[in-house]
Amino acid sequence: MNPAQLHLWLNHIPVLGTIFAALLLLVAVARKSQEIERAALVTLVIVAVLAIPAYLSGEPAEELVHSLPGVSTDAVEEHEESALPSLLALEAAAVAALAGLFLGRRGDQRARRIVTLTLLLAIVSSGLMIWTAHLGGRIHHQELRGEAPPASPQAEEEHERE
Repeated sequence: MNPAQLHLWLNHIPVLGTIFAALLLLVAVARKSQEIERAALVTLVIVAVLAIPAYLSGEPAEELVHSLPGVSTDAVEEHEESALPSLLALEAAAVAALAGLFLGRRGDQRARRIVTLTLLLAIVSSGLMIWTAHLGGRIHHQELRGEAPPASPQAEEEHERE
């Protein structure tokens, strides 16, 4: 497995995981369920840990794809610039989640406010992750950049016959 494959495999975890954890935490808050809340907070921490190798695999992946046909160097740079704030927001949400787990276990009254803060950070992180994923998709998907992909030789032949 090369670095580009690794990055493509790993990068779905923080995107989908953050969304899942945020939705799970929203359900927990709405239902006032401590069990679901703990599951959501633990999920957020796990996703944040797994986001680190996804982020770190980006630079080696860039080295492999920057010269491939159809790859947009500008899109690579935009994706790279968006990745760090997304990672930092997710890590901040995970720190808040850890605090919520710790305070909740002790029965501390501040746990409710920390969980609310964690939910807000998870929602922001989800949005940032979605945007970063979109920018990543633009690296090699011309249709996401508003460009028409090159026609295949077979399609050109069929068009000429019409």
